[in-house]
Amino acid sequence: TAQVGEYGRAEVLYEKALQISPGLPDAKYNLAKLWTRMGKFLPARDVFQEMLPVISNVVDVYQNLGACEFSLGNYKQALLWFKLALGYSPNNDDLHKNYATCLSCLNDYRGAIYHFNKALDLGNEDFSVLLNIAYAHHSLHEYSPAEEFALAFLEHGEKGMLPVDELNCLTLLSSIKKSLGYDVEANEIYYRIIEKFGDQAWAYSNYLFTRIFMENETQESLFEKHVDFARRYEAPRRELWGNYTNVPQPNRKLKIGYVSADFFSHSVSYFSLPLIANHDKSKFEIHCYSGREVEKDPVMLRIRREVHWHEIQGKSVEQVVEMIRQDEIDLLVDLSGHTGGNQLLTFACKPAPVQLTWIGYPFSTGLTAIDYRVVDNYIEPKGVSEHISSETLLRIDDCFCAYRPSISRPHRLTNGELDVRPTPALENGFITFGCCNNLHKVNEFTLGLWAKIMQRTPNSKLLLEASGGGKEDVVQA
Repeated sequence: TAQVGEYGRAEVLYEKALQISPGLPDAKYNLAKLWTRMGKFLPARDVFQEMLPVISNVVDVYQNLGACEFSLGNYKQALLWFKLALGYSPNNDDLHKNYATCLSCLNDYRGAIYHFNKALDLGNEDFSVLLNIAYAHHSLHEYSPAEEFALAFLEHGEKGMLPVDELNCLTLLSSIKKSLGYDVEANEIYYRIIEKFGDQAWAYSNYLFTRIFMENETQESLFEKHVDFARRYEAPRRELWGNYTNVPQPNRKLKIGYVSADFFSHSVSYFSLPLIANHDKSKFEIHCYSGREVEKDPVMLRIRREVHWHEIQGKSVEQVVEMIRQDEIDLLVDLSGHTGGNQLLTFACKPAPVQLTWIGYPFSTGLTAIDYRVVDNYIEPKGVSEHISSETLLRIDDCFCAYRPSISRPHRLTNGELDVRPTPALENGFITFGCCNNLHKVNEFTLGLWAKIMQRTPNSKLLLEASGGGKEDVVQA
């Protein structure tokens, strides 16, 4: 009965058998195995532990215990059970695969790669192992082998591949290409995702963000692509606009909501924290909707002390929209644009009567649901970019942002570390230029400009900060 998926009926039969003969070990053990298929991992785990002394096939018990602990998120305990099983059955390919999966979850990617490969050597035919190896290499910034295994997965798993696996693999490949600076190829993969998986708005956002830094992309063409994003993802949500319950009383506090996945030690917070922390609390009630939680991050802890904090990581667009509406936010501020972890689909539903975007993205979002984009006369001179902005440009006098250094380590502001001091060039005898941006933002035009500057500055050096910069394939790229 269990084999044909009638789990509920099978569960009843096993329980009746145990009522008649409580000491039937096989019935109890099979009931626990059934529970694992039904997602009842806690009672299944308890039964497996109880059956350890009476079941002769300890490898099977250890493996089932490991599966239960893994499904419960107890990766270290799962690893222990799989390790015990491997002690009895060292050539079991499934055990090596499961052991490797636990290691990946515990960030031991080198060990995971070894055991995933061991599973393949022993004849494991689960092609998802290839994708898992690719993920592990990617986490170690080893992009060339990551690409090799991802492509192997697409090739070998083509016939039996689930759509979600193909989507995950294409997403990984786009990240690999982006990390190696191959933006054109990354864009091709993003567009492939967009065309095949139309509901993946994040892929279109990544596509747009990457195109910003392509020197052959005109501003008008780039804007049209942003407008197309709105056609795809905003237009179907227009019917949700309006019907706000906010009471228009001029003397009440104005409720402002900030939405971001970067409320931690991140460059966006260097600019947003000074504003968020210095609102006049007698006039404004401040809410922050965080799309990413970073445990014990000092910047996140600082922001949380200043505002009404809402965790939205893992919540659906509908849930976030309902949360903002219930909070009766008057002014909703996007701090992401089309960068990672954005909530533009939430903004497309227009859960607040006034919405604006600021600081997180250097171009229009394309959404008409966002009323304003905060700029100044330096980055957006009047009369230059109005025609390529879906939002009304709200120009701030002087500079549109305030920078506060060392927000994650504020003691450096007072202990002298950040005091102005003589330039190192006086002692070194040469000027050092530096760039701490993500290098995928650097195109041929920028490199050519840097080269001209350095040619005119004798003996100068260039310091680059690059993720995985010690890896040969990154250096070559």
